[in-house]
Amino acid sequence: MKFSITLAEMKAVANKLDRLLKSNETVLPILNSVKVVAEANETVQFTASNGVDTILVTVKVEGENSPLIVENSGMVCIPKNTLKVLEKFKNNTTPVTFEVVDNTLVLTQKRTKLTFLTFNADEYPKFEPTTAPLASFPISFKLFNDIVSKSAYAAIKASDSRPILQGINFKFQLDDNNQLAFQASATDSHRLSLYQSVLPLNPEAAILDFTVPAATLRDSVKIFNNADAIGITVFKNIVLINDTNTIVFFRLLEGNYPEVNRLIPAVNEKTKIIELDTAELFNTLEIVEALNTDVNDVVFQVTGQQLTVLSREVGGSTSKLKQEIPLTKSNSAGELTFAASCSFIKESLKACATPTIRIQMEAPLKPVLFFPVYSDGAQVAAQISHLVLPVRTY
Repeated sequence: MKFSITLAEMKAVANKLDRLLKSNETVLPILNSVKVVAEANETVQFTASNGVDTILVTVKVEGENSPLIVENSGMVCIPKNTLKVLEKFKNNTTPVTFEVVDNTLVLTQKRTKLTFLTFNADEYPKFEPTTAPLASFPISFKLFNDIVSKSAYAAIKASDSRPILQGINFKFQLDDNNQLAFQASATDSHRLSLYQSVLPLNPEAAILDFTVPAATLRDSVKIFNNADAIGITVFKNIVLINDTNTIVFFRLLEGNYPEVNRLIPAVNEKTKIIELDTAELFNTLEIVEALNTDVNDVVFQVTGQQLTVLSREVGGSTSKLKQEIPLTKSNSAGELTFAASCSFIKESLKACATPTIRIQMEAPLKPVLFFPVYSDGAQVAAQISHLVLPVRTY
């Protein structure tokens, strides 16, 4: 096997494989290597896996100025640190040559020459699904990124008792007009992000319910950030995401996801709805966090056309904050007070990402909802709700 590839292209490959190159969580020694398959005058494919997630990156020979030249076909497994070492090389435009001689990889660039022991590629497991997919459909990267960025924050980081809550749950179902729609949700049981499509999906999707680890979806955003569109293919236990030269396989989380729609309180005559400046509220919450690092809760008092934000007084705390923020809209003149996690509200505001925020509440211990407020005429692809459970202050 012998091929030459520009350092810039090789670094791009290593960047896509980065998370799995850093991972040492595998019981199979062969997975501490990267599988390389070269097809003369055509392609080189790089595969990395930790036994749960797998990433395949293909580089193609493209005309006279191709970043890749494949002289001889072959298949071999090379140590992960081969690609890490390449990150230290500086000349991005100078090709790096990979050549396997007597089970040894010889890597050269100008006056630099490195050798690495290789492994038998036949021992590398096959991770491609062997069953027929349940559904396959394209989605714009912009929409995919929007779903992940506005949902993943609410998933629990780690849980031995409820691993299903480490993921983003996707439901594809028929709406009231018998058109296929979807929702994406994430919750750690104290907060919730719910992303519901407004427009019907393409007809290639199907009625589905599956949960993907939030951390792996964040990685996918980084991997596919230059793509205009990606494909999603769902199997029984695996989801496949791809663009023109990269394929990733992620293991789905097992278990039944909570029926989160039941957590969203319906609007009634007691519901108080207010709107205010997002940046002013966010800045106030940052001050609260800086003021008292021991207590992460904040108190909201809504009175007439004003929201008063108070830092919580706990123990012998001498530092206090009182910030009055005018409301741009309110549906009633009644008063309401509740307390909630300062960091949870901040993350909800970040996910909303609009200049104005709408807050919906009913009682001190009832769930509080945060909604983005869009400008008139804005094209909205989804209805997004962020829920935070209040805390007791006594």
